[in-house]
Amino acid sequence: MRVATPADWKTTPMPDERRTVAVERVLQPHEVARLRRGLIPGAMEDKWFVYWTDVDNRSARVTFHRSWTGLCVFIVDVALDLHGGGRVTGAMANNAADQSRVNDAADRSLINQLIDGVLSRR
Repeated sequence: MRVATPADWKTTPMPDERRTVAVERVLQPHEVARLRRGLIPGAMEDKWFVYWTDVDNRSARVTFHRSWTGLCVFIVDVALDLHGGGRVTGAMANNAADQSRVNDAADRSLINQLIDGVLSRR
């Protein structure tokens, strides 16, 4: 499977109107490996474009864009451990009134659903 990069899809950056969402989740090494591959939409029903970006050797970000519009909806922070696993430590959510505006509880739930969706892909 090909690894997704920011250049693989037409996207727009996260707007300045954003907010922090408290979200935590432990990631096993195989889950980190799968998230690193990201997700490139292959069909109309694939609603998300997802890619991993290393920040440094101990942290990374997973960015979620809507596939049809290219809008950046979430940027999820991941702290990496020495054994190949990691943990989600928080996220930024698009808070632009004309793009995507929900609430923290709904966003937290959606972030976890999106991560589950990427992890379940073959």
